[in-house]
Amino acid sequence: MSDRKKSEVWLHFTVVNSEKAKCDICKNVLSYKGGATSNLQKHLKAKHFSTLNENETTSQHQQSQSARTTTDEAGAGPSSAPGVRHDDSTTKISLQSQLAEVPTRKLAQTKMSAFSVRPASVSRTKMLNGMVLNMILQDLQPFSVVEDNGFRALIAVLDPSYQLPSRTTFSRDLLNKKYDDVVLRVKSLLNEAEYITLTTDTWTSRSVENYMAVTAHYVTREWTQKSLLLGCFHFQESHTAENIRNKLLQILNEWNIADKIVAVVTDNARNITAAIKLTGWPNLPCLAHTLNLVVQDSLKLLEPLQKKVKKL
Repeated sequence: MSDRKKSEVWLHFTVVNSEKAKCDICKNVLSYKGGATSNLQKHLKAKHFSTLNENETTSQHQQSQSARTTTDEAGAGPSSAPGVRHDDSTTKISLQSQLAEVPTRKLAQTKMSAFSVRPASVSRTKMLNGMVLNMILQDLQPFSVVEDNGFRALIAVLDPSYQLPSRTTFSRDLLNKKYDDVVLRVKSLLNEAEYITLTTDTWTSRSVENYMAVTAHYVTREWTQKSLLLGCFHFQESHTAENIRNKLLQILNEWNIADKIVAVVTDNARNITAAIKLTGWPNLPCLAHTLNLVVQDSLKLLEPLQKKVKKL
């Protein structure tokens, strides 16, 4: 089968081997023997019809936006400029004299391809989808940005052949695939680390919701320091030492690095230091937090002097 896949079905499938392809939406592996994509198309229509319908509606909207932009550009000519006056009779005589000098010849018939924009290839569409998703993630943009008229007009001008997916496709399908790819890459990096140190903390938000974060730190064989966030999540249980210990072990087992931990850096809160003792790993107090406690205790010695100064 040719390496260049033109069918739009490959926007939602990834090749596993010469006879198998994995659905990017539901992760099911399907057969496409002989290069035929009919089985893949049946799967999309039966299981993911809503996604296809959204993309088709989005494509039609973008094509109309592109056509409207092209029409506006074509309509902006010299006669539309304010303050410019043209002599119609002089222009007509000039054009007639120029046409008389041009030898008559048979004009070639315009091809239909000149009036239509060919859709971008599957590989380019996937690349552009990834670039738009990276922009959303890096700049913390809402997924609804892909439905803003200004953004769609910009994309239509930059590449009219690119059919921008809907925000549902980005948030539900493309984001999940991106997450799976990042997880595999982080596991590969952690697999190369020999020794790992953790930093972890728990806190309560302004909306009185408890959270916990865990970060892994290690040094590569090239002596480069690396830090990888393993999790930042809503901690629904009470902040007891046992609950913190259990959650910490759960995360480390998911990343398969529990046997590589050499130390855990935390603040000096009693519940979290007790949780680290329950794991059996060495606990190192955070220097910044310890220094802050020292300063606060030192300021308490000055409270009598501060009161006297305020009375003056």
